[in-house]
Amino acid sequence: MKTSISIEIDHRVDEHIKAERLRYSKCSHFANVDRIVAVILVLFGVFSVVTRGMRWWTLIWFVVAPLEYFNLLSITPLVIRYRFKRTPKFHERNELTFSEDGFYFKTPSIDSNLKWDIYTGMVEDDDIILLMYGGSSYSVIPKRVFKSEEDLKAFQTLVQRKIT
Repeated sequence: MKTSISIEIDHRVDEHIKAERLRYSKCSHFANVDRIVAVILVLFGVFSVVTRGMRWWTLIWFVVAPLEYFNLLSITPLVIRYRFKRTPKFHERNELTFSEDGFYFKTPSIDSNLKWDIYTGMVEDDDIILLMYGGSSYSVIPKRVFKSEEDLKAFQTLVQRKIT
């Protein structure tokens, strides 16, 4: 097994938007609320069509419901774009080295050694790994930055072992 795994991240805004959608769908209780509201919107649409007939305002609920179900009405992507542009860390190349003891984080403006206990969990999909800390905060690790599939698997194994 490798003793350390090094990666370099050039942050991309689309990955951060995807990361927030992943966090929201996997970790937020509001994702279930969105689904319930979407069902209520469909029911309200059916009720409106049955009682008032086919009018634009009775049909709009059938358009809004799927948008709500998939959380597409949120302004969060706009907020992420705004913050991304104004956060220097995201415009610098990030160098990270993960090991048994912790990890080393370096950018032109940051030079830091961190312990594993900062993180409380891991969430991932096909493209991104989120290392969770705090209530809804996370570090975005795109899977594309790993040099090989072996490095990615070694990283996942290390994280699973170190984060309880």
